[in-house]
Amino acid sequence: MLLGLSAPVGPGTLMVSVMHKDDRTAFDQDASSWGIGYAYGLSKRTSLYAAYAHIDNRNGAGYTVANNTEPGSGNTGYNLGIRHTF
Repeated sequence: MLLGLSAPVGPGTLMVSVMHKDDRTAFDQDASSWGIGYAYGLSKRTSLYAAYAHIDNRNGAGYTVANNTEPGSGNTGYNLGIRHTF
């Protein structure tokens, strides 16, 4: 299950998400994660953004945040960047 929300806050947009993985196998390797971010518009097509996410694995689950390649080792992620749409 994934729930996401975005709302205008000040001059930018606040983004929040929560997710839960209910493992129904005998291993019961559930996972929960949450993230928060903010995008600040510099112009109509360009924005700066910052985000933070964290995942909590249970019973040896190996889920990671974003594209970490070592299972279970990337439980926290930070993003900073600039986005331009064409």
